[in-house]
Amino acid sequence: MNRLYALIDGIGPIFSRFWTRHPALYYGLFLYFGAVGALQNVAYSILPIGLLLLGAGLLRFSLGALLAVVFGFYLTSSVQVAPAWAEGRIGQACFQITNITPEIRYHRAYYKLQIDLLSFVAKDNTFYAQNVPCKLVWNKPGLRPSADWLYEVEATLTEQNGLWTLHLLTGSVCKPYKRVFSFVEWRYRLKSAFKRFLARYIPPGEVRAFLEGVVIGEFHDPLLANSLRRFGLQHIIVVSGFHFSLIAAIFTGLIRLIASWKVTSVLLILLTTFYLLFVGPSPSVVRAYTATLLVLLANLFEEKSNGINSLGLGLMVALFIEPLWAESLSFTLSFLATWAILLFYPLCRRAIQTYFPRRTGSMLLKMPFLDQLTFVLLAFFLSSFALVASVTILMLPMSLFAFQQFPLLGIIYNCFFPFLVSISVFLLSLGLLFSWLSPVACLFFSSCTHLTEAALTLVRDAPLCFDMTLECSWLSLGVLVAYLCFVSFIGIIYLDRVSDNFKEAR
Repeated sequence: MNRLYALIDGIGPIFSRFWTRHPALYYGLFLYFGAVGALQNVAYSILPIGLLLLGAGLLRFSLGALLAVVFGFYLTSSVQVAPAWAEGRIGQACFQITNITPEIRYHRAYYKLQIDLLSFVAKDNTFYAQNVPCKLVWNKPGLRPSADWLYEVEATLTEQNGLWTLHLLTGSVCKPYKRVFSFVEWRYRLKSAFKRFLARYIPPGEVRAFLEGVVIGEFHDPLLANSLRRFGLQHIIVVSGFHFSLIAAIFTGLIRLIASWKVTSVLLILLTTFYLLFVGPSPSVVRAYTATLLVLLANLFEEKSNGINSLGLGLMVALFIEPLWAESLSFTLSFLATWAILLFYPLCRRAIQTYFPRRTGSMLLKMPFLDQLTFVLLAFFLSSFALVASVTILMLPMSLFAFQQFPLLGIIYNCFFPFLVSISVFLLSLGLLFSWLSPVACLFFSSCTHLTEAALTLVRDAPLCFDMTLECSWLSLGVLVAYLCFVSFIGIIYLDRVSDNFKEAR
């Protein structure tokens, strides 16, 4: 009992130290709960806010609560979603195009346009909507509207699973009424040019479709997407921290051959910023870019970066760019996965290493070559397994809640498949860099094609007996929130203990 009382008394200082070290995460969470409360009015935010109260102090908690209230009021005044009964009502819509995606269905080309519905006024004045993300299917490829204008048109709205779609009336015409500055049209043309360039070296098929999806974040092969989803690998084709880290690692190695660390950091900042503009903003992209930018700036100014603070800052930046992302499942999954890695990866890695002997560099050099190779491969696999295990701690219940299933074999596939994709993207990058030297470029592109084909074969041709899936249909939102809060509570306590042990060791 004395130990229990001592633990309870020590919780306040533990959380006080944690919030003091990571203020960006603290205020970012308040911003998120303010957005969720304004958009969904979810009572389950009370439990996570209880964690923010632990050890925070009255002043810090008051500032966070004030931030949440102000941001919530801003959302309720600036965003007005159409009611469910508004479906099918004719109205005057004003919109701006935010993304252009070419699609082909039943051998017919069309465009899927992501738009920001600036306003929608019902013809009978029964409702009004503003600043709502929508989808618009454009079936006339030769007459696609330019993204450099704002448009008004008569249309109707439909809703499915919380996502709204704008439908143009027969014979209605999109009338441009104001020219605006936008990267959308430039982004579409640059992606189209990249696809044409890739088509010169890689034949059509799932390999080229996969590489296009990995690099530019557009994936149009539903069969391959289902194969990847079968083993929990769909995150590979969504631009995220994996892609930004991969690009930074590849070009760090190449630029460091000819430049200093500071020059390398500056060039990488420019490169990742260009990549952000190239793929376009999304929750995972903004989070990954913010974290990468902070690491590069820390290297540039010779300061230490803080992963948890970077996550909090990415949360705030994403919500300022698009507050309605707070309702997005991809937004929640992206930030939770990163939070799980930052919180539990040291724990999982330490637990795994206790079962395997550690080797110093001198000991490794004395080993035979085959033993060295085996040790390196085993160390890499164990490190990957620790990473996947840390993500699974939070992603398992999230997947069961969102999709009612979780592919168990995905734990194994995620240990090696991203590594194979990393090598493929590295070879692809070398092919792009040496495109001026055709024989060398063809060699890199050919190697990339064969490796990608081998990796996809492991997914596409896996026997049906590999489909081991954990299913659950009873997990409620309340149970999920309670689990996430409890596990995060334990993780924060462990992280504080690890930090104290590290200081004592020093």
